[in-house]
Amino acid sequence: ESERERQAQLEGEQQAKKTEFNELTEELKDLGARLAAEKKRLEAIEADSEEAAELRNQIEPLEQEYALVMQHADLALRAGRILGEQTRRLKQKIAQDSQVLERLRGTESAEARADAGDEAAAAEQPEAAPPAPAEQAPQSQAASSPERQETAEQIEARREVEQKVAEAKRAEQAVVEYVERKQTLQEQIALAKQLIDTDEQSQDNAFELLHRREAGLEAQIQAGAKAAELQASQREVRKLQGTIEKLNEGIESRTERLSELHEQLHTLTEEQLLVVQGARLKREEAEAARRRSAWFESPLHPHNITHWAVTRGPSILVMLATIVGLFATARIATSLLARMLVRPAQRGDAARAKRVETIAVSFGGAARIIIVMVGALLLLEEAGVDIRTVLGGAAVLGLALAFGAQNLMRDYFSGFMILLEDQYELGDLVTIGEVTGIVERANMRTTVLRDLEGRTHFIPNGQITRVTNRSYGWARAVFEISVAFHEDVDRVMVLLMELAREMRKDENYGPDIIDEPLMLGVDDFGDAAVVIKFMMKTKPDKMFPVRREMLRRIKNRFEQEGIEIPIPKRMIVQQPANDT
Repeated sequence: ESERERQAQLEGEQQAKKTEFNELTEELKDLGARLAAEKKRLEAIEADSEEAAELRNQIEPLEQEYALVMQHADLALRAGRILGEQTRRLKQKIAQDSQVLERLRGTESAEARADAGDEAAAAEQPEAAPPAPAEQAPQSQAASSPERQETAEQIEARREVEQKVAEAKRAEQAVVEYVERKQTLQEQIALAKQLIDTDEQSQDNAFELLHRREAGLEAQIQAGAKAAELQASQREVRKLQGTIEKLNEGIESRTERLSELHEQLHTLTEEQLLVVQGARLKREEAEAARRRSAWFESPLHPHNITHWAVTRGPSILVMLATIVGLFATARIATSLLARMLVRPAQRGDAARAKRVETIAVSFGGAARIIIVMVGALLLLEEAGVDIRTVLGGAAVLGLALAFGAQNLMRDYFSGFMILLEDQYELGDLVTIGEVTGIVERANMRTTVLRDLEGRTHFIPNGQITRVTNRSYGWARAVFEISVAFHEDVDRVMVLLMELAREMRKDENYGPDIIDEPLMLGVDDFGDAAVVIKFMMKTKPDKMFPVRREMLRRIKNRFEQEGIEIPIPKRMIVQQPANDT
């Protein structure tokens, strides 16, 4: 009620200032008219005359009085504006206090209604019925995937979080309201100080104006002015005295009001500290309740772990057993598939078994990767994890790998075809591109060759476009024997075939020769020899030993038979230079 009374008082003071301003405005009009008339008379007479000097003496105090009245009117207008602003701020403060009061009343009534409702519900609640048997549960629930059931602790924790969060929000709202009220109060203090300063300036101005009016009245008395003029001057003096008295009372009352506002600001500041502290405690309680609820909701909570193990554990175990069974099935299936794809080897069952094993291992690795990936996704889904995000990430990763591993996939596919077609195997003498060597290692990714100088060459299978295998199935030792032109070539050919047949009967080299030697006959005429050509078919890896042994025996027999192996000769004829 005191705030309402203060508002009415401020509105009354504002109206009084407005009336005072209007009166001063009328007085300024009268003084302005008188001052204009006197200045007009001064302009009409000579400037150096005595009458002009007397008029100037009369105009000067009129101008000073006009300035004082104008200043007084400006101060009155300023005071009215300050009073209007102060009234507005006071209305704002009253509205804020009313809002806080209504909120507190609304909160208390809501809590009372909630308590009353709980009591009524407790009073009207019937006795707890016995739990329904499990057979009465809907079939759809039994068929659907088990959902996590909330415990009483989880429900209570969630309600506590909601309650604490609501209390924290109310506490924060109270802090905001206290800040706004404090700001409004500070603005009221600033306006009260401005109003006191304005009243003090108005009082000084009124004192100065009063002194002039009293001096003018004294001059009128001494000059024997008319009674009507004296009464008018006396009324103006009394009016100024009343104005000064009102200003003095206003300054005193506003000073007291300013002290009260300072006390209210001090009290409000202390209350604000308590409210801020309470809001901080409410936030801490809400955060503690949220952590407690999060712990009850956490998958690591013992109850949730137990529930998860009971509801999802059996299906996960069945799935794991299925994955293990798929591993065993994939091992058998890939082995059978490899045997079906690999054709019988020309070099025996051992070579075919190696190729089957290599392809089966490759197929098995790919099958295991697929089983692990699909099984992991199914296990994650069964465990309650949303696999849509995982599938999105896997798609992006697969796309990146597809672009980055094109050459790698080409190497593996080429390696698979090499093994499937039995192009070469370990120990074969092959030529790949410009590299010739023994195959030391061949897998789905690379082929490793070691040349005659012992250097190792790693060749990606995707770069192999042509393979020359000198150890595939069988080999052929080709001999080009040069004899002198004067030798009997028929005799030489018979001798060479006898040596070849003897060697085929040899216990050490005979098993390595798989067919009768083939004489081709005279193949070429060289510069100094006749070239006789014949061939011997050998096992793939025995061509070089057979060839070296055969050349050794030919050399020894030719020496015994006196057959000349010509040596290339070059004759240089040098003619002497002609003397001139």
